[in-house]
Amino acid sequence: MAMSEYKPVVEWPTLALLVATYAIWAAAVFWLSTWSVLLAVVVATLAVVQQSSLQHEVLHGHPLRWQWLNELMVRPSLNLAIPYGRFRDTHLAHHHDANLTDPYDDPETNFLAEGDWQAHPMWMKLVYRINNTLAGRMLIGPALGQWAFMRADVVARDLKITLSWGVHLVFLIGLVWLVMLSPMPRKLVIFCLRVLVPTAIINTTAAVPQMIPKIVIAVRFFCAFMSRTNSPKREKTYMAFTMSALRLFIRSSSALSRGFPVPPRHPI
Repeated sequence: MAMSEYKPVVEWPTLALLVATYAIWAAAVFWLSTWSVLLAVVVATLAVVQQSSLQHEVLHGHPLRWQWLNELMVRPSLNLAIPYGRFRDTHLAHHHDANLTDPYDDPETNFLAEGDWQAHPMWMKLVYRINNTLAGRMLIGPALGQWAFMRADVVARDLKITLSWGVHLVFLIGLVWLVMLSPMPRKLVIFCLRVLVPTAIINTTAAVPQMIPKIVIAVRFFCAFMSRTNSPKREKTYMAFTMSALRLFIRSSSALSRGFPVPPRHPI
């Protein structure tokens, strides 16, 4: 065997990078999110991108001699949106194409044949032109590429493609379950609420416990009013139902208010 054809049993740098990528992702989701969810999202995103790069190395036969084991290590696609099997098949077809960038034979081409381009409506041409800019690739490129990728798989109606998505779904369920066990989803929801919910609603929600006595008086007055035209049994039903709803509202309001820092009141 020629020296240039020699391949080690284990490519340790690539394997170490793969292990480090999963470790960084797990640290961001389970530990860093408890300190700063925004920083955790950034770090986890970088780990997802790095895993996508390592998936590319795996489909070309790295880092082990046993391809089945290589693929098993990257099957759980952290990006959630693209099955490894579909990435592998389309990318290898791209390499086997004698005419790279051919709009019909290269599955990774970004070019369109003249006839297909002219058949597109004006608004679609505008979207493609925007996507050809740096800002377009950053803002709409991922969504546009994902839509085109999934649309092509649906239109193909191929059994191999369906099986690839089925295997991906199995790993996807396990990955989502793992993420839901972490504090990251709850922290992310609280962060989004802090950004999106108006301060007036937050202040009102935080003040609900102090309003309980007045609310109880109003509930009793309502039930007494309804009892004038209804039986005592219905009065008890109204009272029980209303108080149950009130307790549920107070609990949810208290839980929500604990997730927000209540602004201090300054004297006028």
